[in-house]
Amino acid sequence: MAINIKSPEQVLKSFYGRKKKTESCWIWTAGKSAQGYGSAYMFGKHIKAHRMSYLIHVGDIPAGKVVMHSCDNPSCVNPDHLSVGSYSDNIQDCVRKGRFRGGRLGGRLYGSLSSRSSSSKCKNGHDMTLSSNVYQSPNSGRMCKICKRAYDYAYRKEWIKRKRLEDPNGKSYKKSKIKS
Repeated sequence: MAINIKSPEQVLKSFYGRKKKTESCWIWTAGKSAQGYGSAYMFGKHIKAHRMSYLIHVGDIPAGKVVMHSCDNPSCVNPDHLSVGSYSDNIQDCVRKGRFRGGRLGGRLYGSLSSRSSSSKCKNGHDMTLSSNVYQSPNSGRMCKICKRAYDYAYRKEWIKRKRLEDPNGKSYKKSKIKS
């Protein structure tokens, strides 16, 4: 549940009463989102607790900028762990730290960042240094073409087997010539 703050005195009282100091982080103990970010209402507006902390301790947040965590703890409100950057900076920080699972940002595709994403070998040991051996999926990053081919073949074979079980006439599902 978020808290509602109406005056500057309430901002400070509320902030300092709703954090727990650990060795390095200050953990927000009031309402939190599903992703773990603290939440509050400040002057009638919903605000994330780490943004509230930045406003109290550092100052204004420039328009179009986000407050980033250096500690990677979404419920941390320690101003020493907070910095301002663009959304792109935040995603690039996430990518560098291996927390990003893939997606698009400004038209650029960021692939899956598993431990093998920049590796020269796939999980089965196939060479992935040549671009001709790498399939770039629009959603999930790089994949070895040899492994993808084997996966696709096994998937099709299983699909055909299931279809034959469903078809009482036992029709064959091999490729047929399409008439124009």
